Amino acid sequence: MKAGPRLSLEALRTAIQRRVDETSLRDAADEIGMRSYTALGRFLRGETKTPHRANHDLMLRWFYRRESAPPAVQRAQVDAATSVLRAWINDPGSPKAVREARRRETLESIDKNSD
Repeated sequence: MKAGPRLSLEALRTAIQRRVDETSLRDAADEIGMRSYTALGRFLRGETKTPHRANHDLMLRWFYRRESAPPAVQRAQVDAATSVLRAWINDPGSPKAVREARRRETLESIDKNSD
């Protein structure tokens, strides 16, 4: 693994525990690439002061891959944004030409930014 900024075991433990809370211990271990979810559990409980080098490297790779990934958008956020756009586009107080222009502008913006 490339040398880079050092990440404390506590920060790594916190990030992994957050993922376990979102999914499960087994799912997090699979996502990290660890064969043993029990080893991950021991690490999270602090029973393993220094994880095996291969497991530590897997956890670091997972952490940096996850940190550099674009943030995930939740379905509820998409639904809320869609609702706001729908209300803006279909505002009954706006003339029909304005509503059509808003719809066109929104669709063009989505098409332009969907690379």
